Amino acid sequence: RVLEGQGYECITARDNATALDLFRMHDPDCVVTDIYPGGPNGLELCREVTRLSPSTPLILFTGCLLTDFETQDVPDGIDYVMKPATMDVLVRRIERALLLSTIGEDTVEG
Repeated sequence: RVLEGQGYECITARDNATALDLFRMHDPDCVVTDIYPGGPNGLELCREVTRLSPSTPLILFTGCLLTDFETQDVPDGIDYVMKPATMDVLVRRIERALLLSTIGEDTVEG
């Protein structure tokens, strides 16, 4: 609700399979996922989103230390928001991801 109050349209899913189905149907501008959603971990979702749409920004919401990810195959370009975090932090990260994504598109098109 906080993100919708900021003017964002949000689509939510309770597990990775549903998230991927919704991703394919809606082609969102940004994906925010928890490291441990229902089903396989959020990194699996990130890998699949990156495979389907390499330019879609991904934000991984996690309580794990970043060093925990160093041994895993983490796709490049994923931003992290460490728990606990305020919604202001998450909103700023989303805004940054969308801005960087737009700049990247302009660079490719220009």
